[in-house]
Amino acid sequence: MVTVGPDGLVMLFFVFFVTIAIPAWVTLFVKKKMPGKLWAGLALSFFFPLIGQLYLDGAALYIFILFIIAVIIKIALSGVSVWFIISLISALTMYVRFRKLAASTKMPDNTDKA
Repeated sequence: MVTVGPDGLVMLFFVFFVTIAIPAWVTLFVKKKMPGKLWAGLALSFFFPLIGQLYLDGAALYIFILFIIAVIIKIALSGVSVWFIISLISALTMYVRFRKLAASTKMPDNTDKA
């Protein structure tokens, strides 16, 4: 049986806050203060690859897909390059999501006036 002492609990809370809580708070704060900015979304998704996807609505699917890609890349490679590669993939995903959102909210062209 595995037991976790007080030092282990402190370390678990620290890791949780550094890797999940703080990036999520920063992403949601930026989403509230600067909504719809491509550069903000790209920066957040590059520096916080999974959590940065929260900048746009409907992020759960993209977070799950990026997590699976990260696991596959981690199995195939090792080292710091994994973090850089998943950061680039996340930023590219955010760019595609912005373009998809811009295309879907485009107003129809009313050139066929009779």
